This record gives sequence, structure tokens and C-alpha cells, in this order.
Amino acid sequence: MKRPLPEFCFVRHPETNETVIIKYGIEGYIESEKIKDEDPDTLNEKLNITKDQRESMLYGSMFGWDRPIVDTKNFDHEGRVKNIKRVK
Repeated sequence: MKRPLPEFCFVRHPETNETVIIKYGIEGYIESEKIKDEDPDTLNEKLNITKDQRESMLYGSMFGWDRPIVDTKNFDHEGRVKNIKRVK
């Protein structure tokens, strides 16, 4: 079942390991001094943002919001990518 995506969520930056903000529909991320040392999972839990939503948002910010991977149905409850059939 597809879950709607939130307006924003929190993720760890892959290079700096600091917490950053992903905004729905926006490419890239937003840095914030106020949250950079916070745990993104804790912040997301407070907002009822699930791991599949977080991962969908992360992929959207990196690869484009119109990509099929941005659908939460492509992730399990732990935010891991499920097997996805390739389109030929």
C-alpha cells in the first residue's frame, strides 16, 4: 500500500553523517545547525514519518520526484528496497 509522502523528513547526510532535511519536491537537501547532531530516526518518529516514507523522500531528492522508486510500496517497513522489476 502506498503511503502519502510528508512535506519534509530528516536523513543522515551520506558524507558528513550530519542530519539534514529533505523537502518533498525539492532536489537535494537542506542543512540546519539546529538539528545536525540530532538522530534523524527520532525526529521522524516524533512526526510519525515511517522508514519507507523517509527512503522514498531520499530517493526523490536524489533521482527525481517522478521516478517509480519514490513510491513507498518499493520499500519494506525498515526502509529497505524491495525487489523491483526492471522496465525494458
